[in-house]
Amino acid sequence: ASPCLPGNTSPTEVLCKVVARKPANRLQRLGATALFISAKIHELGSKDPRFPKAKKFVQMLDIPDFHWKHLVRAEGTLLRIISFNLCSPTAVSFASAYGLVVDNPTILKLANYLLDLALLAHCALEFTPSNLSAAAFLAAVEMIP
Repeated sequence: ASPCLPGNTSPTEVLCKVVARKPANRLQRLGATALFISAKIHELGSKDPRFPKAKKFVQMLDIPDFHWKHLVRAEGTLLRIISFNLCSPTAVSFASAYGLVVDNPTILKLANYLLDLALLAHCALEFTPSNLSAAAFLAAVEMIP
């Protein structure tokens, strides 16, 4: 089964479409490199023996004149360009930090619930994750005696 199924709107599909284009070009190689990095982070992890090594990954892509050494070099270049900044902080990551200060699991659960509700509110997009988390904790502290 191909991860590039019709109707799938995930970033993986977008990258699959980029990688699937012929002839191979720099954008295709960039897409393959981004997919490789993303798979290392979000899938099984590079230490897992089931995770395909660079050599096998390049064979699966079937990009002409794209050697596994090119992939590894492109991976390093891409990571340096983005300064190894792979993940953006989320409201939940701030909530975890605030939860260390507040020694009340009920407040932490309520704050996380409020943050889950904020995901459904379009108007919450205008606020930074740290502000959302702080507001959720303030509301949780006010609600729980």
